[in-house]
Amino acid sequence: MKNPNEDVSIDTSALNKRLMGNIVRLPLEVRQALNSEVVTDEGEHLLDFWGDEGVCSLGYNSTAYRSAVQDFLSTGVPHQLPDVYPNDVRWNAAEIICERTGMDRIFFSNSGTEAVEAAIKLARKHWWDKEDHNRHDRIGKRHLILTVEGNFHGRTGLSMASGDYRVSPYHRHGFGPLAQGFGVIAPDENFKFWQVVTDSREHERREVEWDEVAAVIFAPVLGNNLVKTYPTAFFASLDEIRDRTGTLIIHDDVQAGTGRAGQYATWQGVAAGVAAAAKPDIMTLGKGIAMGHPMSCMLASEEIAKAFTPGVHFNTFGGAPFCCYLAMRVFLWLDEHLDWVRKKGKVIRDFFEAEDWIVEHDGAGLLNAFTPDFDGYNGFDFMHAARLNGLLLATHRPLGPIRFTPPLNISDDDLDRALKLLRVTRQGMGL
Repeated sequence: MKNPNEDVSIDTSALNKRLMGNIVRLPLEVRQALNSEVVTDEGEHLLDFWGDEGVCSLGYNSTAYRSAVQDFLSTGVPHQLPDVYPNDVRWNAAEIICERTGMDRIFFSNSGTEAVEAAIKLARKHWWDKEDHNRHDRIGKRHLILTVEGNFHGRTGLSMASGDYRVSPYHRHGFGPLAQGFGVIAPDENFKFWQVVTDSREHERREVEWDEVAAVIFAPVLGNNLVKTYPTAFFASLDEIRDRTGTLIIHDDVQAGTGRAGQYATWQGVAAGVAAAAKPDIMTLGKGIAMGHPMSCMLASEEIAKAFTPGVHFNTFGGAPFCCYLAMRVFLWLDEHLDWVRKKGKVIRDFFEAEDWIVEHDGAGLLNAFTPDFDGYNGFDFMHAARLNGLLLATHRPLGPIRFTPPLNISDDDLDRALKLLRVTRQGMGL
């Protein structure tokens, strides 16, 4: 069979018909990429300041990426190895990630939603182990998993059920019946939490029955269609609930962790004096942890991790030595450049603050988003106009904010170029 990439006469639209229509694909075809820039088949050079929420954390085909791949290949270590076979690359990755994030134990998986599935299972199993059960029991008393309003945690069974369905209800349409034992809580102005959804049923706010709650899960920097940071009092209030009720705290740090928000783990950036209280019992990492290769992990404290005994959970491809090696290189890069990430993020937010046509913005590190304010604003139109000017952005709502997530090692020149292209885009739309 011919290699379709060698047949320049092939109808690429016909190739696309082989792909399922679960997304709307952009009218461009990427042929090459380097650092923050992609080159289309028509020769366009576009800066990518979305990157699927920064999955290629150190850029496309960058020197950092290529040297890591070449160094791994020179070791002779197999790229994939059964988890039952001990391997020091896997051990070293586990040590580095746990040490940098302040956690004790790690479970490797391949995607954010898989890490969240593992986190939910671990939280429930922890409480099930602490309760008095017989072998016929299936559900422990403390089994409820509550998320914070607006949060989204993935598309597999438990992770899908755990998110706030009101934000993107179409994520659930046609997939019922959903897993039970989930709810949504919302804080008032004093950060008292009320339960507002129970197993996909919205109702008047009510007191949470904390003695039935296994854990509260949320993203410490919310990245579901927007970017939202939480005030220090939010974390302090949840810690008070944990102290009072024993409820576990799970951080879904898939988007914001691994340096994206300027910290190894986002809880480390909470205000001094509260950071230790903000530390979760369980957390998840993903997205750019392996420079764009499929990898994620779930981490936990020593006490909570005891619930994962042999056979209760597993992941065939989790902890592949190749991905673990890339993750080590990411964390070693962060050792030298976390301050760089924070400074670049401040440059971006200072720009947003100074532009009178940007009405709202939020972010931490290099996880940011902004909302233009002008008559007739449509995020999709703005995104398309930016693309024509050479800048790739993303938004998920016509009236929602626009994501701005360059590679963590974005150069000064490319960042300056991207910010200028934002102004050019605004002016080109006659605003």
